[in-house]
Amino acid sequence: MTHPSTTPINLDPAVEPIPSSARRINVFWFLSLALSLSTVVAGICVSNRHENTSRMRTYRIA
Repeated sequence: MTHPSTTPINLDPAVEPIPSSARRINVFWFLSLALSLSTVVAGICVSNRHENTSRMRTYRIA
């Protein structure tokens, strides 16, 4: 059953290529995102290690 108001979608197989400047911007954006996330994860790991180490020193002293 087809509706008379529906129009067929024209899917053009010849899609315009993405400009190299847009690709470059996307690459730099994803690299900065990955660097930021890895920096945060490293900071959390260092913080947890420092917290656990200081906790062990406190128990040894007491």
